[in-house]
Amino acid sequence: MTPIFEADTVQVAWSRCSKRDVTNFLDAGLGECLSDRPSQEEPYVYPEVPAGVTFDAASQCHLQFGAEA
Repeated sequence: MTPIFEADTVQVAWSRCSKRDVTNFLDAGLGECLSDRPSQEEPYVYPEVPAGVTFDAASQCHLQFGAEA
């Protein structure tokens, strides 16, 4: 995890299997919620300190794979 997020302006190419999986998902009607109106809940407030600063690489590894990792 990086301490900061930078939007990448490079166009992303989808793999054939990703295109197939998304198409199958939508064709099965599982994406109907995408047409729902947004909820009126408060927007998510991001922490002031990014996760990459809060958890260094070793801590992230331990969180993901356990204390012995």
